[in-house]
Amino acid sequence: MYRTHNLGELRIENVNQEVELSGWVQKIRNLGGMIFIDLRDQFGITQIVINDEKMQDVSKYGGYTSLNPSYFIFIEHGPEKKRKKCFEVIHSYYAAQIKTEKDLIDFLLQKGYKNPRVINARIKKNALIKYNGYFLYIIGMDARKNIEFSNATAMCLKNKYIQYVCKLEKMNKAILLSEKQKTNLHWDEKITCESNLELYRELTEKHLHSIYQRHPRSIGKCLADGEGAFKLLDIEEQVKIICDIVQYTSFQRGVFSLKVLGGPKEVGRIRISGNMTEAKECKLVNYSITGMYKTEMDLLKK
Repeated sequence: MYRTHNLGELRIENVNQEVELSGWVQKIRNLGGMIFIDLRDQFGITQIVINDEKMQDVSKYGGYTSLNPSYFIFIEHGPEKKRKKCFEVIHSYYAAQIKTEKDLIDFLLQKGYKNPRVINARIKKNALIKYNGYFLYIIGMDARKNIEFSNATAMCLKNKYIQYVCKLEKMNKAILLSEKQKTNLHWDEKITCESNLELYRELTEKHLHSIYQRHPRSIGKCLADGEGAFKLLDIEEQVKIICDIVQYTSFQRGVFSLKVLGGPKEVGRIRISGNMTEAKECKLVNYSITGMYKTEMDLLKK
């Protein structure tokens, strides 16, 4: 059975019942004696509590208190005329058991893959992947075999916009602190609605007509369609939205909402099906230590 309940559905009436849940791990907090796991799907979040003693049962759990992947592999599998290419994650417990190529094939067969062939046997976490012309870091895989990536393509802006963004980020921190402490906010008079709109249009242009249009979760159209809504926001809300948009194309990870612009309520996570059969491009990119030399492995043509 895939699951007995959606996440967020369990109530006090379910106490002492045995249930099966499925989703992706949003957060893990190890507090020494207890481990808290936030498991999430499109319906909600369920918090799972595990004590350390249980996790130390090597025969059942591997003795690890982290669900972070050890590394990834890229494989081909399936019937001869319907071969598929995809990523698979290797967690720490299994990584310790896989010593040879035969061990890896046996692991894949146990996972249900038919006639597996290993294309790349070790792709490190945070490895650089070029997916359909856009650079991403591979960081995880959820229960549905969706690969989670983070942005690896930093945005370049003119110096005047960079300086203005620095003012906005400083002001955004001041706004959050003022709201938390309920104190008066000292506003930087150089931050204006006119300047905010100018920067917003520059960011929209970048997302529509530069490499960011290839982002797997492109927000260019949302920004263009939402300009009217942006103009109607008060200046503090404008500052927050612009800071979120800038962070979206930085190396920081986070989730924010574009609902005030008529867009999605959750933006920031980059999840793509691990099945890369239909992808136009999927390359593993390696740079030398100096950054002067680069090699690319075309995972789809191997």
